Amino acid sequence: MDTTVAFFDSFAAEYDSWADGLHQRVANRLVELVRPLPGERVLDVGCGTGLLSNRIAELVGPSGLVTGLDLSMGMLEVAHAAAPANAAYQLIQLEDRLPFPDASFDLVTFGDSLPYLSEPFAMLEQARRVLRPGGRIGLSLRQRSMATAAQRAFYRVLDEELTEAHPLVVPRFHSEDHGKLGEPDVIRELLEYAGFRAPVTTQLLTGVRMTSGLDWIELLQGVGPWPHALLSTLGPDLRRQLAAVVEREMETLDDDAYRYHEAFVFVTATAEDW
Repeated sequence: MDTTVAFFDSFAAEYDSWADGLHQRVANRLVELVRPLPGERVLDVGCGTGLLSNRIAELVGPSGLVTGLDLSMGMLEVAHAAAPANAAYQLIQLEDRLPFPDASFDLVTFGDSLPYLSEPFAMLEQARRVLRPGGRIGLSLRQRSMATAAQRAFYRVLDEELTEAHPLVVPRFHSEDHGKLGEPDVIRELLEYAGFRAPVTTQLLTGVRMTSGLDWIELLQGVGPWPHALLSTLGPDLRRQLAAVVEREMETLDDDAYRYHEAFVFVTATAEDW
């Protein structure tokens, strides 16, 4: 978890603008899907820079309240700076229990945060517990199976060129299962087990094409804790050496070279009655 916190603390100032504002577009889409109503009480788990929670706070209005939880002080500082009066933020180490009474909220959201939690299924059960009967849940998740050949090749290069020699051991997820949470069938099944009915999924696919190994490294450094921990420590010479390896790898991919995709799954569901 320390590497996750370090990533989000160091990346907080760039998070909103990364990849041409991708995180903002994802947050906006999730807001559209969960449809916050005036006067509602909302919990945003893993709120980050407040892209989701601050917009929801505007929509629930002064009679509503949004509570955002995150483990990164750097991200929360950005959220606080833009927060409406009815948005409150808490620094918290999320494990397997939310610190709220039963039936406290009308809506719970996870904006690209569930896979970073140590116990994601427990958090879904906790979301059900703190929701009122008929309350809603909304999530955005990366669908990692949609990665391009260029992305897969780059992660292989990281393994071969950096991971074995790097002094840090940086897991990509707590387990391989965390990387599958963005698969529609997987997250629908988990939500049903956790006590939600009628999960509905939609998808968003976007992407860019970079033009050089150095530009590719700069983009991929912002993808998550694992590449960031490996790439942020490289000096200029090592970065150029890695860029040369990347460029040789990309030459083998023809039209797929330097093509980067981000696929997101959005899920909404309703809490079952107790």
